[in-house]
Amino acid sequence: MLVILFQEQTKDDVVFEDNKFVGFKRISFGEEFLQNGAKPVWLEIRRLVNNNELREVFVYNKDGTLRMTPKTNLPVSASNYPKEENNVVFVRGSGQNKAKCPQIINGIKMITQYLWIRGADLCEAINENEHF
Repeated sequence: MLVILFQEQTKDDVVFEDNKFVGFKRISFGEEFLQNGAKPVWLEIRRLVNNNELREVFVYNKDGTLRMTPKTNLPVSASNYPKEENNVVFVRGSGQNKAKCPQIINGIKMITQYLWIRGADLCEAINENEHF
């Protein structure tokens, strides 16, 4: 993975033009990361889809009412794919408008899903200057 590094001038600086370009860094994924971080997530995704166990889980407000999206007034939901809190590699959707769901998997309409690496682990790999 090729990472572009910038240094923020101040902690609260939101003007990206003020950031200083530091350089590039290449991170390679070692066998341990692939076997213990990525492969179990891939196997879980395959299991959910192949066994027809993929589910859409709805999100509720504290008062028990169904949470709705502000733009489209559709129910907020997520799949039961592996999540960030339990995995270094996890699945996350990439859409701004749930009304436009280009994917249908096991009868569930969903936005396009991508594999992500947990930010804290990625930052650690960048700062350690070692193989991930």
